[in-house]
Amino acid sequence: ANREASQDVMELGWDISDVRKAIWAVERHHYRDTQWCSVGHWSKQTCIPADAYLLGFNRQQGICDDRRIPWIYLKFGFRPDMQGKDDAKLLVVSCHEEGKRR
Repeated sequence: ANREASQDVMELGWDISDVRKAIWAVERHHYRDTQWCSVGHWSKQTCIPADAYLLGFNRQQGICDDRRIPWIYLKFGFRPDMQGKDDAKLLVVSCHEEGKRR
């Protein structure tokens, strides 16, 4: 995760396993759009296409629950040098409550 996403995850009271569960719970109808996002250290920044999703998520059960609020805004993509490989690195760009953007 990038620095902002890491801070957002901590503010949610989540850990990396919660983020993984949320990503696995994403369904097609949660998709919002794809955005170009800057990732990496300032001297080696690159842009990646990242898919954004909005979903209700039950952290305790690790499942999607669209009745659950607040909804979570989750945006992630893959490192460009790893796309298409079996060990591609997933980059979490955003993970916060809906409407709480930095």
